[in-house]
Amino acid sequence: ENWYVFPNMALYSPVSYIPQLLGLVVTRLFTNKVLVMAYVGRLMMALFTVIMLTLAIKIMPVKKESVFILGMLPMMFQEGISWSADAFINVIAIFYICYVLDLAFGKDAPYSGSTATDGNAVVTGGTWCDTNGRISTLNLILLWVLSLTIALCKVVYVPLILLMVIISKDRYGGRMKKIINCCGAFIAGCAGRYLIVNVGADVVTGGQNGIRQFFFQ
Repeated sequence: ENWYVFPNMALYSPVSYIPQLLGLVVTRLFTNKVLVMAYVGRLMMALFTVIMLTLAIKIMPVKKESVFILGMLPMMFQEGISWSADAFINVIAIFYICYVLDLAFGKDAPYSGSTATDGNAVVTGGTWCDTNGRISTLNLILLWVLSLTIALCKVVYVPLILLMVIISKDRYGGRMKKIINCCGAFIAGCAGRYLIVNVGADVVTGGQNGIRQFFFQ
């Protein structure tokens, strides 16, 4: 057996390869042929790309065609059927942007559903919000998970987490809760990314310094 070392990959989080790894794990139950594993991994990434882009188009509050056009770009096709880490972060970033925009500006999704009377005002809730018009706990958790996932994939995407600030304080349930969620998600993302880089720096060779790269970026 010949083993080849790719030290530059130490700075990439395993999170970036979840769809492909699922295909790899399943395929290994039936065959040990590397070529088959490689193609099944690519198929799993393609399936994941289609699902995430479909969901993104569905929840995008305005200009849905813009997400469709973005998904039809040749580069998206090329990346969407590859083992590249960019394939995963591309669709996750697109879905995150659409998700935050829907939380911030969506009219149908956030407020279509059950109604509750609060004094003289009628407050509605639906897919993303509770009956008081605030983002539900489950969706706040999803927002944090998406933020952390983006940060773990690539450090250049960490500022994208701050897109959460466009969501009004009323959706969070108050100014303080908005500050806690926005700052907390950003700090958690930076900490997670720093941990990945710090661990990767221990195995990176060839004169590369993961910590210095992190702070430079």
